[in-house]
Amino acid sequence: MRAVKRWLVFILFTGCVDVVNHGIDVPLSLTQHRCDDTPLFDAPSFRTTVKTPTKTVLDRTGAAPTSVALAPAEDVVIRVEALDANGVTIARAQSTHLVISEAPRPVVRLVLYPVGRFTKVCSGLREARSAHSATLLKDGSVLIAGGRGITGDTLSTMEQIGAAFVDAAGTISVVAQGQRFQLPRARHSALRVASTGQVFLSGGETGTTPTALATHLFTDPDVGFAIGALGPGLIPRTRHVTLQLDESLLLFGGLTRDASSLVTTDVVERIDVRTLQISKLTPLPEPREDASIVLLGRDVLVAGGTRAGVSRSTIDVFREGDASHATRSSMRLPRSGAAITVVGPRALIAGGIDATGVMTGTTEWLTTSNAVAGPAITPRMHACALTLGERVLIVGGEDATGLSAAAELVEADGSVTAVSFGGPPRVDHACVLREDGSALIVGGRGPEGALDDLWQFTPP
Repeated sequence: MRAVKRWLVFILFTGCVDVVNHGIDVPLSLTQHRCDDTPLFDAPSFRTTVKTPTKTVLDRTGAAPTSVALAPAEDVVIRVEALDANGVTIARAQSTHLVISEAPRPVVRLVLYPVGRFTKVCSGLREARSAHSATLLKDGSVLIAGGRGITGDTLSTMEQIGAAFVDAAGTISVVAQGQRFQLPRARHSALRVASTGQVFLSGGETGTTPTALATHLFTDPDVGFAIGALGPGLIPRTRHVTLQLDESLLLFGGLTRDASSLVTTDVVERIDVRTLQISKLTPLPEPREDASIVLLGRDVLVAGGTRAGVSRSTIDVFREGDASHATRSSMRLPRSGAAITVVGPRALIAGGIDATGVMTGTTEWLTTSNAVAGPAITPRMHACALTLGERVLIVGGEDATGLSAAAELVEADGSVTAVSFGGPPRVDHACVLREDGSALIVGGRGPEGALDDLWQFTPP
């Protein structure tokens, strides 16, 4: 069979399932991500895999597939990889989770994105925004909420980015919900509770002069993003960190308001996602803002942050159960505004600003009891970090001269590879790990103000 010269040419993939008899034919529409006059390029063959939660039911290399035959009632994910002449993956597409039924199946639209580099999504946000939140929903779409707009005012709007960036016509699109919440906000936190599907928006600041918010909202995508409010009992806070532990949302530190100003707080609060009851827990040993937080196994690590404008090196560990403060250790270097993510049994904390006010390019591997030096990256603070398999992607931030467009992959062996970003430098952007293992970079503050662009990175 001759090589496929264009990805937009579809060839029937015959005999694609040997292990499934009498399957339901699921039609596929496979296209290459392409904006404007982006050139197409050759792909001699394609690898198609279909997986259920427990097994692989198809793994076949051949021509571009136009359909797959699947057994009914299977929760499956379809992945297609474009291969070069040496069998190396050059682009990848993946569906969301599909449940196959006897009813006529709609066409499953798959968009191939090049691997190992950033690709700009053709359509952007409906509103440019920075210091917003981006939350992956259970259907694979992403909820964008709040932030600061072009004029610097805080926003109360939400947008939803589709799971595959593709509408019924096969073009790239972003779906806006048009919903608003009561108070505009930026620098809030957002967490989705897997058991309920609800998204909790926690605190934040409002107005051109930041004022910490005590209102904590939740949305429910299953009922049309209806808005509910939590409280009273929550303190106003911004520049705090939050994390989900079982059926609780935990809120740590940040800036709160007193009679005339914003002050750093040590308050730790818990929201029970089932009852929406609020309780106060053991406070942080010292007030902190702009810290970093991860869940490492069953322990919550709150690392670094600032107090009175000076970065700290402390790591506070809160244990499962009652989330009580358990131990305290130190990083090798004080830092605030650092990016952090979990990689296997450890967390990688990267960059930030040290106790002397200097941007650092150091990284550290953290456990609950020690810190080991990691590889050097481009010095900057307020970057975002995502774990992509065994790699860590670190993007953007603010360096000593201004905004940063640096993007790097920290490999499992500790080596660091620079990746060309392609977009303008930015800070206050949002980063989301999508179901297919790709990273989505959303908006941020660029040289000319708030940005509306979307960038996807598909790992090699």
